[in-house]
Amino acid sequence: MKFSIGDKILLKHTGEEGTVTDFLGKEMLEVEVNGVHFPVYLDEVDHPYLKWFTDKSRQAKKAATPPAPAVEKEKDRPKRLPKGIYLSFMPVFKANETEDIVDQLKIFLLNETASAIRFFYDMRLPQTSVFQLDGALHPFGHLYLHSIDYADMNDQPRFHWALSDATNTDYRKEQGTLRIKSAKLFAQINDLLLKNEPTFSYLLVEDFIEKAKEEKEEKFFLPERTVF
Repeated sequence: MKFSIGDKILLKHTGEEGTVTDFLGKEMLEVEVNGVHFPVYLDEVDHPYLKWFTDKSRQAKKAATPPAPAVEKEKDRPKRLPKGIYLSFMPVFKANETEDIVDQLKIFLLNETASAIRFFYDMRLPQTSVFQLDGALHPFGHLYLHSIDYADMNDQPRFHWALSDATNTDYRKEQGTLRIKSAKLFAQINDLLLKNEPTFSYLLVEDFIEKAKEEKEEKFFLPERTVF
């Protein structure tokens, strides 16, 4: 099934409609749904035109009694990561003379919890901040942050993060620094290729912890740069 950038798409699992924003390989697209960008396989999307047509037909024949809700089969549900907040990396490949090689890594923030969160993110190369973002992310939301050239991973970038529950100030703010060693990155990409999966992810926070009674409210801030 052919798509072009800007085409409308329908997510088969959820019925949500979105737009094609990029091509990530022969079998994968990047789409935007309700302002959120994320990757999908071609077999997970369809053109929405048939749905539009059938919806108009059903409106004319709609019965007074609403139909019983459809029972979603376990095998039809989209796979989700376990509960928590993750930094996720998606390799983007380009054709070489003999094989496809990794050209870039697309980086996403995934909120696989039922709470809205506040976040501060800063990716640093030695002595330089490459990308910063301060914002909020809704429950079960996925946010595309930025891309990094694969070659830059040899410079040991640091991914600094700070997170807090946006709706409950009784929970502590969490912060840390993620660094991926070259050998570990190579192994994870090889594992993705073997499993035919699009991304690998790192758990940042599983659950927020309540503050001790004596703790005072602190200002949300970017954690200090870790020195190795």
